[in-house]
Amino acid sequence: MDQNIPQITQSISEELKRKIIRVIEEMQLEAMPSFMLPEQFTALLLTKLWNEKRQPHQIWSIDIPIFETDRAWFEEIEAEVRRCSEYCPQFHFWQGLRLIDSPQILLSIWGLVVAAVQEYPEVSAYDLRHLSSMMDFMLDQVYRKGDKNLFFTPNIIVRLMIDIVRPKSGTFWDPACGSGAFLAQAYAFAKGNESLELYGNDVKAHMINLAEIRLLFSGTDFRKIHLECRDAFIQDEYSESAYWNDTRKYDFILSNPPVSSVNTAQAEKRGYLVPTKKLHLQFLQLIMEHLNPNGKAAVLVNENVLFRGGDERNIREVLVEHLGLRTVISLPKGVFAPYTNAKSSILFFGGRATESTPVFFYEFETAEFLKDTHEIQIPDISDAVEKEASRQELYEKWSASMGRGVYNDFEIYTPENWPYKNCWFAERQLLREHDYNLVADHYRPRKTEEKAEYLNIGELLDEIHQLENESCRILEELAELRDKYER
Repeated sequence: MDQNIPQITQSISEELKRKIIRVIEEMQLEAMPSFMLPEQFTALLLTKLWNEKRQPHQIWSIDIPIFETDRAWFEEIEAEVRRCSEYCPQFHFWQGLRLIDSPQILLSIWGLVVAAVQEYPEVSAYDLRHLSSMMDFMLDQVYRKGDKNLFFTPNIIVRLMIDIVRPKSGTFWDPACGSGAFLAQAYAFAKGNESLELYGNDVKAHMINLAEIRLLFSGTDFRKIHLECRDAFIQDEYSESAYWNDTRKYDFILSNPPVSSVNTAQAEKRGYLVPTKKLHLQFLQLIMEHLNPNGKAAVLVNENVLFRGGDERNIREVLVEHLGLRTVISLPKGVFAPYTNAKSSILFFGGRATESTPVFFYEFETAEFLKDTHEIQIPDISDAVEKEASRQELYEKWSASMGRGVYNDFEIYTPENWPYKNCWFAERQLLREHDYNLVADHYRPRKTEEKAEYLNIGELLDEIHQLENESCRILEELAELRDKYER
């Protein structure tokens, strides 16, 4: 692919969205893992594009007989896909790739390929960026409707974290990269800046495949991306990638680490601060350990990390006192549905914060779930990015407002008339006094109390009586209809 072409942002039509959802539903009915769809789609698409590149005046197509038992058609298509893989052997997802052995499903995927090429005729074997939004949507649907063992980060959350951290140049690492959403959006944000080096790993081979496919459609220069199917905690002297050296530090680390009470791969205590068997705390400490002194990190954490004692409390103390924790963004429940409705937050840290630097809190109260496309939408993403960027100016307003304040529900003194309902601050001394509690709501200014509406008991009883009479009347009418029908 030509890496000197500017980044392309292409929307996806509603019709194409519906086609993707239908194919996933067909695969589910056949008990096929939906994460196979991106691989199958990419293999057939590249095969079509490569063949048409070799024979520019011919439209390459495949003939899939729905009711024919002869396997010749399947072997012929597989042979074409294998020939295509020889043109780009550097891609990991070709290894062990097998086409779906179902004429109906394969025909549906092929129909999706044809529809995509028709809608975006600019697509070529060297440039798939016009289909990047389509692939992002496909991967998101695999997450929303697919295998419950897959856990992706919604694109809107990834974009929020990338827009706040703003990676431009240096080294970028995701130690649990999954489908590569953070890597792809970091590359897009940097607009292909050659000085941004991307690193990622995951323990599951099919997740590395999905990450590679997402990056391929994003137009990423694969000379600047280093993916490896390997446990981030294992230091292997024979690894081809230098970033497995335990002394390697990164300028940017963004991740949504897996959550588990015990690391089932290696049930041992790990962590440079507090050795623990809790996998999410192991990853959080791994990120803290490998961040450059002046680097930036953004990590998704479960809400219990923000208030529990013991290991969680000790980690919070280091984040506040030594790793420059500067922002906590509280996400609404449901953003990771259907896998969990648990509340999560994002921790932003890195560098050295002074005593006078407060922690900025921002809270999203609601999220919208679109039933037709199974997408999550969170309002005011841009507002969060803008307020986080201007937190110094906001803190000056906060300090000036403290002359007249009130105590909130947790007996914390806050401004009486703070005009921003979704963001506020907590000084580091205050965090110490509250055992480094990082729950956003704990420090929220007291909301303006609305005048309570008192119900008149007599009026309430009259209303109940009227409802009872109405219910009796309806029951009597139904009884009359029943008697009339029985006669």
